[in-house]
Amino acid sequence: MSAELQWDVYMSGALSALSEEDKNYVITQIYSRVDRICKSINLKCYLPHQSQTTPSRGMPHSKVWEIDYEHVIHSRAIVAYIGIPACGVGAEIEMARRENVPVILLFESTKRGNLPQLVLGSPQIKSVIAFDKPDEIDIKLRADLKQILSEAGSSSSNSENIPNSEHGKPTVEELEEKKVYISGTLSALLEENDKKITAVIKKVQQVCEQINVEYAPDKSQTTLNDNTPRQIWQELQRIIAGSGAVVADVSIPDCNVGAEIEMAHTANVPVVLLFERSKQEALSRLILGNPEIKHTIPFDKPDDVSKSLRTELILILSKRNLKETAYFDNWSYRTLCEKEAVLVEMEQKEQKGVKFSLPTEPISCKDWLNSARESDKSNDKDKKLKRNPSLDDFV
Repeated sequence: MSAELQWDVYMSGALSALSEEDKNYVITQIYSRVDRICKSINLKCYLPHQSQTTPSRGMPHSKVWEIDYEHVIHSRAIVAYIGIPACGVGAEIEMARRENVPVILLFESTKRGNLPQLVLGSPQIKSVIAFDKPDEIDIKLRADLKQILSEAGSSSSNSENIPNSEHGKPTVEELEEKKVYISGTLSALLEENDKKITAVIKKVQQVCEQINVEYAPDKSQTTLNDNTPRQIWQELQRIIAGSGAVVADVSIPDCNVGAEIEMAHTANVPVVLLFERSKQEALSRLILGNPEIKHTIPFDKPDDVSKSLRTELILILSKRNLKETAYFDNWSYRTLCEKEAVLVEMEQKEQKGVKFSLPTEPISCKDWLNSARESDKSNDKDKKLKRNPSLDDFV
């Protein structure tokens, strides 16, 4: 392991879109305090606000994600301050969950009622420290770090991973059960007391209905009054892993949304980001650099989202259906290339702003299958794959 990655503790906390007052507070009272506590027990603490990925330094978004990801997974523990919502913090907690890195949460006692439920339910949360004054962190955090790090070497790996639903090849009908996961629904339901959903989420739901695609979660799947944070985490993890795409509005910092986007990355589910154009400069660069981000849609008002989102979802879901059908039906490379060319042409025209005939809904697995079999009738001499294919063959 590189010496640059040899850190004991990773300090996770809001960095983007902070007022000067909030910035001064988190740096002096939280981040620097955690650093001092670590030093007092001979631990090295990685502070992103003092690193090359801090928002004040120019760096490509993808590089920010890569650097922070490597530091998170090579740390022995994460200390995450969730008193100020931040998409990047939620993402880093999910990174830690995937790599079995223990997490300690910090927040003000007065904010206990507004904490991100999905994040609280992560199985990697080993300690929660609520405080009235920042200096109350010291004794508890010092003791927790000593205990958690002493146990880290003997702890078993986290068994609650993104589930793998592949028990042999699925049927075509099972392949078609892909939904669009609308990130942020959980927070909207919670904050509005289950009576109102934000205008952007409603617009995404309408687009899904227009292209005949189901969406999740809904009230029947995640009833906050009945579920604990762990149950919410387990349910949403399952839904995201089985989704065809994730659509996330990142205009407002939200730990839940950040965690959901990173869950999508874990499960190789493509993500479309939405954000208010006026807030573009304040967005989390860690989130923007996530490898699963396939398209970003800025908007001035929610109605602006519809056209671009409709196009992107049709293309993304058509491509996912194509790849899974190719795997399911053991396609020849020639057949795959022939069918993929259809989507490539659509994508090129869409990128150039050229008008083209877009399907009214995603091309289904059945449609891809029927099309391929028609092609095979005229190409009987196609050479089929001689080994068992994997989805990697079609990426």
